[in-house]
Amino acid sequence: MGSLLFILFLLFVVIPIGRVLWALFSTKRKFDNFRRQAQQAYEQQFGARNTNPYDNDNRTRRRTRGKKINADVGEYVSFEELPPQTDRCDLPPRRVVAEEQIVDVDWEDIK
Repeated sequence: MGSLLFILFLLFVVIPIGRVLWALFSTKRKFDNFRRQAQQAYEQQFGARNTNPYDNDNRTRRRTRGKKINADVGEYVSFEELPPQTDRCDLPPRRVVAEEQIVDVDWEDIK
């Protein structure tokens, strides 16, 4: 009787769990291979550029860029503040005409 239960346990519990685990590991291995091939193709097409400065072992900082134009190039322009204008412009004021509201349904209160 004990061996029959052991065989049933193997058939209905251990083997299905083993198949699921095997499928998961197989899928992970295929995904890792696909990702590795895509990375290699990217490096072949665009070169092996390291975009993350912290990926390498020496962990050096990126060099900061200086200004593109030196301070001695060009002229200094002095600015002066103008007093605020009291009158905005010389145009006559606009005339605004409000149109009547168009109503297509009579309002009725529900009691």
